[in-house]
Amino acid sequence: MSEPSLFRAGWVHVKQYAPSVMAAGAMYKGLLQIVGGLKYPVTDLTMRVANAIFMRAVRDHLPLPNDYGGVPWQYHASIIAEGVILAVVGTFVGLWVNARSKRQPAPLPKQSPHQSEG
Repeated sequence: MSEPSLFRAGWVHVKQYAPSVMAAGAMYKGLLQIVGGLKYPVTDLTMRVANAIFMRAVRDHLPLPNDYGGVPWQYHASIIAEGVILAVVGTFVGLWVNARSKRQPAPLPKQSPHQSEG
């Protein structure tokens, strides 16, 4: 049995690309968490500015409802900090994968004589 099995060839590719996929996933999740954490403070600030302009222009009406400002800023800061940590870890893993790929080329699975005739 001289030709490599399909599982072995697949495992070589998994070992080669798994850190890259994990780095991209960590950076994506970190950025998604940062944007998600900034969504409510930005919405609250936008509504406050709109209400300030609205109350100055039309004094007879009630301000626009603002349901986005009930949570203290420490909660949003902790969520954003977790996102920053995830993005930084993903960046470092990506840099490590890049440095490793420049140091040594990835091993390719050996082809059987039947595959090379093509």
